[in-house]
Amino acid sequence: MPKKTTKPTRRSFVKTSAAVGAGFWAAGGVAPKRTYASRLDEIQYACIGIGGKGSSDSDDAKRTGKVVGVCDIDANTLEKGKAKFTEAKQFFDFREMLDQMGDKIDAVTVSTPDHTHAVAALYAMRMGKHCFCQKPLSHSIQEARMMGELAKEKNLVTQMGNQGTAGSILRKSAALLANGAIGDVKHVHVWTNRPVWPQGIDINVAEPSTPGHVHWDEWIGPAVSRPYSPEIHPFKWRGFWAFGTGALGDMACHTLNMAFMGLNLKNPTSVAAVTSGHDKVMYPKWSEIEFEFPENEGRPALGMTWYEGLGWSLMGTIVGLGLLLPAYAIGGMGAGDVKLLAGIGAWMHATHTAYAFVISAFVGALLAILMVWYRKAWAKHRNQFWLIYNEIMTVRDPNKLSQLAAERKSSMLLLPYGIPIAIGTIVYFAWMNMLV
Repeated sequence: MPKKTTKPTRRSFVKTSAAVGAGFWAAGGVAPKRTYASRLDEIQYACIGIGGKGSSDSDDAKRTGKVVGVCDIDANTLEKGKAKFTEAKQFFDFREMLDQMGDKIDAVTVSTPDHTHAVAALYAMRMGKHCFCQKPLSHSIQEARMMGELAKEKNLVTQMGNQGTAGSILRKSAALLANGAIGDVKHVHVWTNRPVWPQGIDINVAEPSTPGHVHWDEWIGPAVSRPYSPEIHPFKWRGFWAFGTGALGDMACHTLNMAFMGLNLKNPTSVAAVTSGHDKVMYPKWSEIEFEFPENEGRPALGMTWYEGLGWSLMGTIVGLGLLLPAYAIGGMGAGDVKLLAGIGAWMHATHTAYAFVISAFVGALLAILMVWYRKAWAKHRNQFWLIYNEIMTVRDPNKLSQLAAERKSSMLLLPYGIPIAIGTIVYFAWMNMLV
């Protein structure tokens, strides 16, 4: 029989707001014990945005309380929401929802495009409503500061939606990093296959008439008005300066979070970017951004490089290839293979060019051949490899280690490991030269 769970009450939620805000982290992720009452006393949520990521966010709200109001600019999305939120009032404008139902709402979820995050959250927080806001927290640094200051002033419980960061594994890893488990870090490298949406200069943006189910003025919100376009809504807005935060805003919270927490990467002294260029309408097709961080509480000064778009996803593939091939040889296909193929596909999509398709097809075929070849090589040499590996691992004298390696000719076993990386690197630089 499944374990019965009880939802927190409105009374206990408000009473323990400050304790949850500070005590949750102090207790290492263990929330203070709550008291419970009848279902008539449950937390009441209003959900701003219930499509896309908002679907799971509003579902989470429903599991921990009662959703009394939902807002979305898409009439079709609201219609689908009726089945899940049978008692919730529906709105197209979050301001109307909060103004009309303010006394019935304890907390809100905000799951809208980036440019509306801070506007909606601040509107609710000024009314004293606790807030869960999806990542990225805001569209600008100033907005983020305003949200933090208001949450502190109002003593509100707040959280940014960032999946993995809330997990204990990432937090333990960050703690190990902070405690010097791998020594002093000199440089951090982070990359992503994003953007997986059209982005760059001179991209055609069609402007047909607005569909009847889309409330476009409410979607535009605080941004400068422009005509509706399917190249913006419902997904591709991430590439526009006015609405999204590009690949950095979309993915850094997922891929940079451990380094940020473990190395306390705050207040860089310099930031310099090299990009494909932009027209101040859309983000660049690709970027390489260098950060420099000063010494901080005993952590030495260090640098960080962020890579996104185009060849950078292929570079990630090349670097990961050295781990992927042995893993494939030993254990067969796994999650890494899926990420590899996804990276190549995103790279193709980001370029929008015929020669990118040809090169991608070539690289994909080459990798497939190398995987099969490496698996055969591994099957032939695996016993010898582990024998030499065990011998080497028991030797502590550098001179004896060099002698043993020479005698066993163990370097020859690294040949299958190095060839695909070398080939991939050549292909990568050839690709970058074609771009220039």
